[in-house]
Amino acid sequence: MGLGYWTSEHLIYDGATGKLLTDRTWNYKIPGIKDIPSDMRIYFRRNAKNELGVLQSKATGEPSTCLATVFLHAAREAVRAARLQAGYEDTWFDIDIPCTTESIFNAVGHKLEHFTLK
Repeated sequence: MGLGYWTSEHLIYDGATGKLLTDRTWNYKIPGIKDIPSDMRIYFRRNAKNELGVLQSKATGEPSTCLATVFLHAAREAVRAARLQAGYEDTWFDIDIPCTTESIFNAVGHKLEHFTLK
Protein backbone atom coordinates (compact mmCIF):
# COMPACT_ATOMS: atom_id res chain seq x y z
CA MET A 1 0.00 0.00 0.00
CA GLY A 2 2.81 2.38 0.87
CA LEU A 3 4.75 1.70 -2.32
CA GLY A 4 1.60 2.25 -4.35
CA TYR A 5 1.08 5.57 -2.60
CA TRP A 6 4.58 6.82 -3.45
CA THR A 7 4.78 5.39 -6.96
CA SER A 8 1.40 5.33 -8.64
CA GLU A 9 -1.19 7.52 -6.96
CA HIS A 10 -0.76 10.48 -9.30
CA LEU A 11 -3.98 12.48 -9.26
CA ILE A 12 -4.45 14.86 -12.18
CA TYR A 13 -7.30 17.37 -12.22
CA ASP A 14 -8.71 19.43 -15.08
CA GLY A 15 -7.55 23.02 -14.53
CA ALA A 16 -10.80 24.51 -15.82
CA THR A 17 -13.43 22.26 -14.25
CA GLY A 18 -11.59 20.65 -11.34
CA LYS A 19 -12.72 17.21 -12.50
CA LEU A 20 -10.46 14.30 -11.58
CA LEU A 21 -8.94 12.97 -14.81
CA THR A 22 -7.08 9.94 -13.46
CA ASP A 23 -10.02 8.01 -12.04
CA ARG A 24 -9.86 4.80 -14.07
CA THR A 25 -7.59 1.78 -14.20
CA TRP A 26 -6.55 2.78 -17.72
CA ASN A 27 -4.53 5.68 -16.30
CA TYR A 28 -4.26 4.75 -12.62
CA LYS A 29 -2.25 1.57 -12.15
CA ILE A 30 -2.74 0.10 -8.70
CA PRO A 31 -0.04 -2.29 -7.47
CA GLY A 32 -0.84 -5.87 -8.41
CA ILE A 33 0.28 -9.36 -7.47
CA LYS A 34 3.45 -9.10 -9.60
CA ASP A 35 4.54 -5.99 -7.67
CA ILE A 36 5.24 -7.86 -4.43
CA PRO A 37 8.24 -10.11 -3.78
CA SER A 38 7.72 -13.83 -4.40
CA ASP A 39 9.51 -14.60 -1.14
CA MET A 40 8.51 -12.18 1.60
CA ARG A 41 9.17 -13.43 5.10
CA ILE A 42 7.84 -11.48 8.05
CA TYR A 43 8.30 -12.64 11.59
CA PHE A 44 6.46 -11.46 14.68
CA ARG A 45 7.94 -11.77 18.13
CA ARG A 46 5.93 -14.35 20.03
CA ASN A 47 4.55 -13.40 23.45
CA ALA A 48 6.30 -10.03 23.33
CA LYS A 49 4.58 -7.21 25.14
CA ASN A 50 4.60 -3.58 24.12
CA GLU A 51 4.32 -1.69 27.38
CA LEU A 52 4.16 1.69 25.59
CA GLY A 53 1.51 0.83 22.96
CA VAL A 54 -2.22 1.36 23.28
CA LEU A 55 -3.55 -1.84 24.90
CA GLN A 56 -0.06 -3.28 24.26
CA SER A 57 -0.63 -3.05 20.50
CA LYS A 58 2.21 -3.91 18.14
CA ALA A 59 0.81 -1.56 15.45
CA THR A 60 0.92 -3.94 12.50
CA GLY A 61 -1.57 -2.03 10.35
CA GLU A 62 -1.28 1.20 8.40
CA PRO A 63 1.49 2.79 10.53
CA SER A 64 3.92 0.52 8.72
CA THR A 65 3.19 2.40 5.47
CA CYS A 66 5.30 5.22 6.88
CA LEU A 67 8.32 3.02 6.14
CA ALA A 68 7.50 3.26 2.43
CA THR A 69 9.21 6.65 2.37
CA VAL A 70 12.43 4.65 2.15
CA PHE A 71 11.52 4.12 -1.50
CA LEU A 72 12.08 7.85 -2.16
CA HIS A 73 15.65 7.58 -0.93
CA ALA A 74 16.30 4.45 -2.97
CA ALA A 75 14.81 6.03 -6.11
CA ARG A 76 16.90 9.18 -5.59
CA GLU A 77 20.11 7.13 -5.30
CA ALA A 78 19.22 5.11 -8.42
CA VAL A 79 18.52 8.30 -10.39
CA ARG A 80 21.75 9.84 -9.08
CA ALA A 81 23.72 6.80 -10.27
CA ALA A 82 22.05 6.96 -13.69
CA ARG A 83 22.80 10.68 -13.99
CA LEU A 84 26.47 10.13 -13.09
CA GLN A 85 26.71 7.32 -15.63
CA ALA A 86 25.19 9.62 -18.27
CA GLY A 87 27.88 12.22 -17.59
CA TYR A 88 25.97 14.72 -15.49
CA GLU A 89 27.61 16.49 -12.54
CA ASP A 90 26.79 15.33 -9.04
CA THR A 91 24.32 18.11 -8.22
CA TRP A 92 20.86 18.28 -6.67
CA PHE A 93 17.94 17.32 -8.91
CA ASP A 94 14.19 17.25 -8.41
CA ILE A 95 11.99 14.17 -8.60
CA ASP A 96 8.28 14.80 -8.89
CA ILE A 97 6.14 13.05 -6.31
CA PRO A 98 4.69 10.50 -6.80
CA CYS A 99 7.69 8.74 -8.32
CA THR A 100 5.96 7.41 -11.39
CA THR A 101 7.94 5.90 -14.23
CA GLU A 102 7.60 9.18 -16.11
CA SER A 103 8.85 11.35 -13.23
CA ILE A 104 11.87 9.09 -12.67
CA PHE A 105 12.63 9.10 -16.40
CA ASN A 106 12.48 12.91 -16.46
CA ALA A 107 14.63 13.22 -13.32
CA VAL A 108 17.43 11.24 -14.97
CA GLY A 109 17.52 13.88 -17.72
CA HIS A 110 17.69 11.56 -20.68
CA LYS A 111 18.75 12.91 -24.05
CA LEU A 112 18.24 11.33 -27.45
CA GLU A 113 21.93 10.55 -27.81
CA HIS A 114 21.74 8.36 -24.69
CA PHE A 115 19.64 5.90 -26.71
CA THR A 116 21.88 5.50 -29.76
CA LEU A 117 23.94 2.37 -30.13
CA LYS A 118 27.68 2.81 -30.43
